[in-house]
Amino acid sequence: MRLLGRGLNSRESADVLTITEGNVKNYVPNVNAKLELRDRLEVAIFAVKHGLAAFEA
Repeated sequence: MRLLGRGLNSRESADVLTITEGNVKNYVPNVNAKLELRDRLEVAIFAVKHGLAAFEA
């Protein structure tokens, strides 16, 4: 969630976490469902609002 909040895509997130891109793509829908969010953008907004990621312009 922090990585999505920072704007990283699945490949970049996978590199940081040292997991496969496929795993990241599988985790995102699970996070969305648990938090009742619709897409990656809402996850990113949630992360910023809750202090899990900082908005960098």
